Amino acid sequence: MHTVSKQERRSSRVRRWFRVQVRKVLRENSSPLRTSAGLALGAFIGILPSFLLGTPIAFFLAGRLGLNRAAAVIGTLFTNPVTAPIFYSISTSLGLQMLGQQEGIAAGAAFPSIIRHYGAAFLIGNATFASAFAVTCGVLAYAFFLFRGAPDSPE
Repeated sequence: MHTVSKQERRSSRVRRWFRVQVRKVLRENSSPLRTSAGLALGAFIGILPSFLLGTPIAFFLAGRLGLNRAAAVIGTLFTNPVTAPIFYSISTSLGLQMLGQQEGIAAGAAFPSIIRHYGAAFLIGNATFASAFAVTCGVLAYAFFLFRGAPDSPE
């Protein structure tokens, strides 16, 4: 006969509590509009250079704004080690075009001059690209959830 120790009972309660919390987060604010807006928020924050703080920021902001937090976290995953160089190159090119600057810089230029040349262009282009990408993700997700017939949340 196997007796259950205090440690095992406590561990079981912690796992059960954790599962309940995960289910709550996944199901909260699960209307098509709130879910797609959460995804768009996550995509926007994920593309901005947030230095590994994008996911917690998106989770917190989505909760404060009444959006689906799970979708916001998933939205931050659009930017990952594979897509980041692509997104940041697009951002820099877009910013250079918006500012009317040339793309070239002298070979062997010092790091501060590179930052001066590309910094503002990157930030402006990144904000523009992140906004456009987030709106696109939000609209596509909303259309998908409407077409799919996502269940309404019990609000």
